[in-house]
Amino acid sequence: MQPFNLIKIAKAAEDIGEVTAPPWISKWTRTTDTDGGQAVFRLIGTVIVIATTIAGIFFVIQLITAGFLYISSNGDPKKIDMASQKILQSLIGIIVVASAMTLGTVVGRIVGIDITNFSF
Repeated sequence: MQPFNLIKIAKAAEDIGEVTAPPWISKWTRTTDTDGGQAVFRLIGTVIVIATTIAGIFFVIQLITAGFLYISSNGDPKKIDMASQKILQSLIGIIVVASAMTLGTVVGRIVGIDITNFSF
């Protein structure tokens, strides 16, 4: 077996049976009745996209609050340092998220899987 050959593993799992999303979560996944057991993979892809979106929104909120903290510091070195640290930590966080998505996309292209739209 070749390393990272997830497509063969997924094809072998078809013998186990069909996997479908629970009815209450179907509205959050991009599945149809013709997917043939792809609901779990679609759910994972949806979770990845939602988590990345939340991280981006959180980054923007952190930058806005850090900017407000910086503006309202009135020259207080502690508040300026706190705002600078918050901006730095926000930038590090978004770089980690972007790097993870980039790495996931590169690895996905190597093994033939789109991490935001799993399908076998």
